[in-house]
Amino acid sequence: MKIDSPESLRKHLASAVALEHSTVPLYLYAYYSVEDPLSPAAQTIRSVVMQEMAHVCLATNLLVAVGGEPRFDHSDFVPRYPSLLKHHQPPLMMRLQPASVDVVRDVFCAIERPMTIRDVPESGEFATIGQFYAAIAAGFRDLVAAHGPAVVFRGDAGRQLTTGYHGGYAGATGTLIAVTDLTSAHRAIHEIVRQGEGAAHSEDDGTAGLAHYWLFNQIADSTVRLESVLPVISDPSTYSLAPGPLHDLAALFDAAYGLLMRMMQRVWALDEPRRADLVAALVPIMVRVLKPIASILVTTPIPGRDVNAGPSFLYSAMPQQQMLESCARLTSTFPRLSGVSQALEHLPVIDEKEAALS
Repeated sequence: MKIDSPESLRKHLASAVALEHSTVPLYLYAYYSVEDPLSPAAQTIRSVVMQEMAHVCLATNLLVAVGGEPRFDHSDFVPRYPSLLKHHQPPLMMRLQPASVDVVRDVFCAIERPMTIRDVPESGEFATIGQFYAAIAAGFRDLVAAHGPAVVFRGDAGRQLTTGYHGGYAGATGTLIAVTDLTSAHRAIHEIVRQGEGAAHSEDDGTAGLAHYWLFNQIADSTVRLESVLPVISDPSTYSLAPGPLHDLAALFDAAYGLLMRMMQRVWALDEPRRADLVAALVPIMVRVLKPIASILVTTPIPGRDVNAGPSFLYSAMPQQQMLESCARLTSTFPRLSGVSQALEHLPVIDEKEAALS
């Protein structure tokens, strides 16, 4: 579909936000499944995850710049697995699976495959994500030429995220860019593309690091060896677990994931007075809440099965106070949750009723 109006540009940018986000649970699940999270292969996958989160932020800045509205806090935004990567040709199935050389080569490398000089910009069915972004860049250029920058860039630049996300965490590289005109829009697109989605001429991402495809290719060709992987279930479902502590632990992960989505929604809100606190909480939710819960899930056998559990990445709007109560209750069964309780207690309160009482 040609990008021939500001509305079609907003739709494509909303798709870009969803596309970037859809890779995050996919890669995180593989990362969680590696027995040694400090191993080179695990750290390679983790570094891509952190950059993909930055790409979500950049794509959202682009969307907000043209007057679009992100919608993170809704179950329709959260991808369901297994599912096809949207608009990709040939069809590419995305599944929550434990890490393996085959998964990295056949799925992760396919997602991040560089755009070649023979690929034309494509906004509909694309063979590479680079084609998709090339079409978006062309759409920006054509619309500014046809309508003028004021018509295209009508969003409030003050709502965009330009600082604070990285927080000094390893792997969180890249630059968050305020999008206010054609030049900055193309810079934001280039920042996404250079880290993996379309770098054809070089393995280098432009900062002396490797682009995503080549990072994953190191695992695929065993340059970076993938060590022991836990016997984790593929395509887990919280709903399929029998009532009990393991089910409740999986539900707590979904609630923490939903809280991350709800906080991201607030970050780009126009009238959010605690924005800096929310931005500062994004990575800690991933590192100090989601990761410890996932680590318990992937090392806990499912009763009656020969596989371990895993996080489903389902959207849940469980209130924060209920999350704290659930975590405290589950700590007697899973003592490693004690640190999660402390992390949850220090997060900004965004549930209105709870905020009024705090």
